[in-house]
Amino acid sequence: LLFDKDFEMPVWAEILLILGLSLFHSSALILLLYVISKRINISRNAILVIFVTCIVISLLPFSTLLGRFAHIEIVARFLEYVGTTGYRNLLSFASLARIALFLGTFVFYKAIVVDDYSKNIVNAFLLGFALYLALSFAPGDSPSLS
Repeated sequence: LLFDKDFEMPVWAEILLILGLSLFHSSALILLLYVISKRINISRNAILVIFVTCIVISLLPFSTLLGRFAHIEIVARFLEYVGTTGYRNLLSFASLARIALFLGTFVFYKAIVVDDYSKNIVNAFLLGFALYLALSFAPGDSPSLS
């Protein structure tokens, strides 16, 4: 329903459907990127700026920046999941493969995008990779994995 070219759902119905799907698996929330990219006209350059910003966010030393606020419960919980440096996660094979796929898609963007439908799909795809990199600060031995 979300990806049908000929059927246009209202925004509230799309969000309700995604929230319903997220009850089965939380990864369905990534479909919100598709709904957002469908509604806003985001340019190729804006996606590149978002991508670079997300890489910078993934490199921030959160443990150092937020260490002063560790007495606040939510910050202390967040710091449990944050590694000391982000470059190790950025240089992992998974991150490098995603960056290469992003760059390949970005370079051939004009060839891939032939209509609004394909533009929405490609934009959601590229924004998803940017979001992955922004959230890749968690180390492999985080408490959620143990």
